[in-house]
Amino acid sequence: FGGGGWSLSEEGGGGSSEAALLLIAGGTGITGWLPGLEVCGSTSRQCHLVWCVQNQADYLALAGRLPQDDAVQVSVYITRATPAADESCSHITGGGDSA
Repeated sequence: FGGGGWSLSEEGGGGSSEAALLLIAGGTGITGWLPGLEVCGSTSRQCHLVWCVQNQADYLALAGRLPQDDAVQVSVYITRATPAADESCSHITGGGDSA
């Protein structure tokens, strides 16, 4: 009960036996993950951040603090995009540079 001994395995994807990280954040809650993202960026450990924000302004306010590294994949979901906003911004995926 309560989490168990599971992890996201990197086996078969680069040959590393070290577990990959899946981080999930909402809004400014991403600030708690920033130190961990930097550690992943400075090691070979793969990391995927899923970040949900209400609007593009929330994303732009903190996007510059994301690590710019291939070991860190970022998926951003804008949950309350305005009709005038570009529809392609409702889901942004990429490495550290997600804009």
